[in-house]
Amino acid sequence: MRDPDIALFGVDRLDPPEEELLRRVPIRSFPASEIQRKGAAATARLALERIHASRNDFVLHVDVDAIADFQATDYPGTSGLSLDDVRQALEVFTADKHLAAIDIAAYNPEKDPDGTAAKVIVEMLASVLVARRQALKASTSESANAAAASAPSNSVSGVVAETPASIPAAAAGEAWSSDALNSVAVSEHSHEENPGESQAVQPSDEGASQPAESEEQPS
Repeated sequence: MRDPDIALFGVDRLDPPEEELLRRVPIRSFPASEIQRKGAAATARLALERIHASRNDFVLHVDVDAIADFQATDYPGTSGLSLDDVRQALEVFTADKHLAAIDIAAYNPEKDPDGTAAKVIVEMLASVLVARRQALKASTSESANAAAASAPSNSVSGVVAETPASIPAAAAGEAWSSDALNSVAVSEHSHEENPGESQAVQPSDEGASQPAESEEQPS
């Protein structure tokens, strides 16, 4: 993975060698102070833009020690991002269709004997993933509606063409090409004029709309 394709989001504490490294390499960095000033959601969108997430799959790595006052970790801190900041940022990251995977790091169950901290993380992830599902579903519906709106009409020269049994019904978001529809209309019209002749109509693959892509692409 190239350095420009990496973004550090919510960094609050860096060791001197880490600071030196970030001065030398083109890794994108969005410190907690900047996020608190500009807003978590707005900065998250900027981070996605900087790593070109609109055309590339990406992996979301979540270090729970970036959350202020989160104690179930080996590296707790009093500063950093609030839980609400993290939730807002995750809602933006997970709503993107190019998100390929999420991994959670730095949680230490030995420092969470009653599971309270784990419950906080699990409930937050469940919440943002439900929002992701809804966002992707809405996006798919919009694409299907747009495809249906641009599909050719089934009426040719005032004759309504009915799809014969030999042509399977189009799935949601699909439409037969105008060539196929014209063939159906011509076949029916020809049959009326020449009842002694029998014609077979086959669907045309040319120009047919393609079904919407799947919600997620492999990394």
